[in-house]
Amino acid sequence: MLLKAIIVSDAPKLATSSCIIQRSSSRRKPLSTSSVPPRASRTNVDKQTTTTDGDFYQVLQRYSTLYRIVLARPMSNGLILDEWQRIYIQVVNELGLLLDGEKAKQCCMRLSCRLLVKGPEGFVQDPNYHMETRGSLYDAWETMDGLTSSNWPGFYDSGSGSIDVRIVATHSKVSQKACCPPKSIYIHISPVFEEPYSFHALPLVIGPVEVEAEKSARTNDTWGADRQSKAMHRAFCLDQTSMSVFLIKEGWMCGTPGKMWDSALVLSDMLVNRIRHQPQYLEHRRIIDLSAGTGSVGLLISSIYQRWFPDRMPQITLTDLPEALSLIEFNKNLNFNSDINANVRIEPLEWGNIDHTTHIANSGPVDLIIASDVVYNPSCFSLLVQTLETLSTPGRTVIYLGYKRRGLKEEDEDQFFKLCSANFHISLVQKNQMSDGFGDWEREQAPLVRDSDDGKGWMGILPSGRTSSLGNPQETGVRVYRLTKKIN
Repeated sequence: MLLKAIIVSDAPKLATSSCIIQRSSSRRKPLSTSSVPPRASRTNVDKQTTTTDGDFYQVLQRYSTLYRIVLARPMSNGLILDEWQRIYIQVVNELGLLLDGEKAKQCCMRLSCRLLVKGPEGFVQDPNYHMETRGSLYDAWETMDGLTSSNWPGFYDSGSGSIDVRIVATHSKVSQKACCPPKSIYIHISPVFEEPYSFHALPLVIGPVEVEAEKSARTNDTWGADRQSKAMHRAFCLDQTSMSVFLIKEGWMCGTPGKMWDSALVLSDMLVNRIRHQPQYLEHRRIIDLSAGTGSVGLLISSIYQRWFPDRMPQITLTDLPEALSLIEFNKNLNFNSDINANVRIEPLEWGNIDHTTHIANSGPVDLIIASDVVYNPSCFSLLVQTLETLSTPGRTVIYLGYKRRGLKEEDEDQFFKLCSANFHISLVQKNQMSDGFGDWEREQAPLVRDSDDGKGWMGILPSGRTSSLGNPQETGVRVYRLTKKIN
């Protein structure tokens, strides 16, 4: 995913206490918006331009309904059994912008924690340890940072909060050991739907952390540089029975490729929902996850097939700029064993680079190209379209492009879709909508359609009929387009 920094080349630099949105010249992903070729889809709000920092801030917040829980401060990655540790957290949108004004005052969210360890079928509840939580009481100086004391762990009338946690051995024999070897675990922090519940946010997974039975010289040095962790992950629930999850590590300080942007959340959920109901949908297909960023979309698809339909595994190639591939490789190794290597490849691909494109195209015709949040920099539009054209085969290749309006002007959007329309059929993916220019394989399976629950897999379980006081989590502003190459 390449969106390396703020999504608009002329946007003011924005910073928060939890992260910095960086500027980058790399050709990559998103800063899109939510309009599309059909003029009827545009709204007066979409056409507005901004002239002040305040107005621009509001534009960036407009479609912020998929909030995230993030670390506000680094935490120690070495924890002692039966000792309380405080984790400082915040609620932000995909750009790292904090809640402000009335939104912050409406933020009430109780949190729960569980401990995860890696198992053969994903990350599951640790059988040896569990986590106790409690509300936090703050000193006077801490309340100046917007923190509000509460009787429950989480957020209370503020977008800044904390949770006090303590790791306790599930079995007494574990805690009785004189020396317990370090055990790497992950802390899964997620909202609880109990009063006073006001809205939802993507759960946060922190780790790995090491658990020790008693303090040692290493764990006593909690302020050492090697003892402080900023590692944040997102979790997708693979199985509601076992509550096993798939993890993706983010690297917010890495800029665009280090984040899971909203379009990736929506597109991955759309595809997974389809696969679960129709596993033959992508059976043995050749897929490219273009400018994959964290690798969340392509790796999640691979995880679903490996877990439930191993005999139907597609061939997936995840691409991005050379300097961004290490995060994809990390997330691949985090979730898979070496036996996945034959089906999942990670390759460099810079838009417009003939050598990169030719190398990938020579591997065989592509059935599906996934492109989430790649429309953000007008100066790169022609190179992006050129790359899509080179990788596409008429009558076979289908492109699903996720796009969200954040800062591009209407004329910039028109420019991109005009470039695409010269050689591609373009349609907006909606519920029960048929399109032109099917790929042969897609004609057999039927094209992808939208669902009101798109994106919910990353959110956890949202109670039926419940919406947030800050908005409906499914109203993301993300639009998904379907492109197929015309037959000349």
